[in-house]
Amino acid sequence: MPPTVRLSLLLSPLLALALWAAAAFAEELPSWKDLPATDAQQVAITQEAVRATLAGQKQELVAWRDIQEIRIVTTDQGPAAEDVFWVFLHHDGKRLLRVPGSLVDDAALDLLMQLARFDHDQFIKSMGSADNAVFRVWKKQD
Repeated sequence: MPPTVRLSLLLSPLLALALWAAAAFAEELPSWKDLPATDAQQVAITQEAVRATLAGQKQELVAWRDIQEIRIVTTDQGPAAEDVFWVFLHHDGKRLLRVPGSLVDDAALDLLMQLARFDHDQFIKSMGSADNAVFRVWKKQD
């Protein structure tokens, strides 16, 4: 049997196993679009909480202990419209706070990137995305 045929016979089961493992162990990300969202018009991110000013000057304070996950959502609408959003999912899994990327200043970004288990690779991918995509950059450890 030629070496290329032997190699392809070996790679086929390995590729199939890798694809199966990826599908079997991939975590489902609930659709952020299906959750009731609160859109921030101003935001302050501190060591204690995320404080957002909403429409009508209503204030929302979400303590870090109540945040289960952080995602970055990108759209294909830029640069004419906001195309990066930070999404903070509440631990109850039923609501979220959506923050336009333009509201996250350098100090807040530094704080977010210092969170334990912050996924810097996903962050880098999100910043290079010009498509409709979701990147989980942090998840609370159980």
